[in-house]
Amino acid sequence: MPVVPVGVNSGLFWGRRSLLLWPGTARARFLPAIPPGLPADVFRTRLIEAIEGETNRLILSAYESGLDRPVPGSLRERLEALRRGDVPGPAPTTRD
Repeated sequence: MPVVPVGVNSGLFWGRRSLLLWPGTARARFLPAIPPGLPADVFRTRLIEAIEGETNRLILSAYESGLDRPVPGSLRERLEALRRGDVPGPAPTTRD
């Protein structure tokens, strides 16, 4: 079965393990489907690259449009790196 990756910027407005919601417009973008039958490592790489790449674009777009929330130093550094074209690698994941 094909898998449709989705990039989102919702983390800018509703942080992980947080009850606090910041004003703004969360956006999601559905990306081209990844076909079935790929080797697991190829599938995983395509999935991560698609989601991380689109999420970075959505986050940078929201940042450049102006955020109505404080931007902590670590997030500001990541956003400025994205603005310069320095794309950070994907966040570490747990593999079974």
